[in-house]
Amino acid sequence: MGSVVVALLLLASGAEPESVDQVVAVSDFAGEGLSGWQVQRFADETDYRVVEQAGCPALHAKARGTASGWYREVDVDLEATPVLEWSWLVEEPLVSPDPRSRAGDDYAARVYVVFPHRFAFWRTTTLNYVWADGNVEPGSHWPNPYTSNAHMLALRSGPAAGWVTEARDVRADYERLFGRPPPAGRMAVAIMTDADDTNSRAEAWYGDLRFRSGSPDAAVGGTGCVAQEPGGAASGQIR
Repeated sequence: MGSVVVALLLLASGAEPESVDQVVAVSDFAGEGLSGWQVQRFADETDYRVVEQAGCPALHAKARGTASGWYREVDVDLEATPVLEWSWLVEEPLVSPDPRSRAGDDYAARVYVVFPHRFAFWRTTTLNYVWADGNVEPGSHWPNPYTSNAHMLALRSGPAAGWVTEARDVRADYERLFGRPPPAGRMAVAIMTDADDTNSRAEAWYGDLRFRSGSPDAAVGGTGCVAQEPGGAASGQIR
């Protein structure tokens, strides 16, 4: 049941939940919108608007055969604040013929962490957390079909009944998927809803994102959206 259940068990047992004493905010959609973010276009632009969804300030993304995202550069010390936490909502995942192929490389929701290389831009590496369709098992991962420098990790699959909060140890995920520690220095966080390869439609809502200290199972809720554990959209460990 994830970090919410862990926190409840700690409270029930009388144990003190792990504290979160360091936070690096990535976004403030309600207060700042997309100020400080930059657009990245791959095809015609996906529509992004700040809205309120189920009581949560959110960035609403709607793709109609389009592919564009937004990214923001951040200074993060992954030794101190390794956990990226955010909330998202997908009511109807995009159906892809094969997410491991270029023809199927579309997702209703993606959150990227981009690690630039100090000396060679073509060696930039990317962790790509995705909300996949119901045919993909949560925890599955594979190289991006366009470049081996990006790895895809399916956190969710299938429709959701409400907001879901994720908490990922970015440093640990990078080491598992790339076989080495992540490079130090300035990085970027990106979000994208795209439907160009499948020429279809996709829709998602993104809550605020932040890096924090502690483990993924530390107390959650700092991203401003209420997490629910939806049937059919379970999050899995890396397989």
